[in-house]
Amino acid sequence: MKFDTAKDKLHGLILWGFIVILAGVLFFIVLKSEEVALVPILILLALIGFLLSIWFATSYTFLDDHLLVRFGVLKDKIYYHEITNIEHSRSILSSYALSRERLVIFTNGKIRAYISPLKQEEFLQELNNHIDLTGFSL
Repeated sequence: MKFDTAKDKLHGLILWGFIVILAGVLFFIVLKSEEVALVPILILLALIGFLLSIWFATSYTFLDDHLLVRFGVLKDKIYYHEITNIEHSRSILSSYALSRERLVIFTNGKIRAYISPLKQEEFLQELNNHIDLTGFSL
């Protein structure tokens, strides 16, 4: 089962602000350069593509033995048997989340990831089908 990420205005403002700035720089390079500056153009296009993938392709998918966390083009596997705790959080630390309404996943007693599923209660119910959440700090 796949869950999309929740997105809040602050994260949207930051992410889209960077995209607009990078697009402006790209536009300036293309219009003002007498010669084609291929390397800077490719780097800027790659950065813009990466940021767009974060906004449009962040999700959390339950598979047989692990939770697949997709953060744009980046992927991470969190194996169910390694999860030792889950807590609610409003931290602004960087992670696989685009909202301040987050869940903190601990593996082996240490923070592994912050995630922000759009439907947290349904997400936790599905997670409970894979591991017993009794005793967790929810």
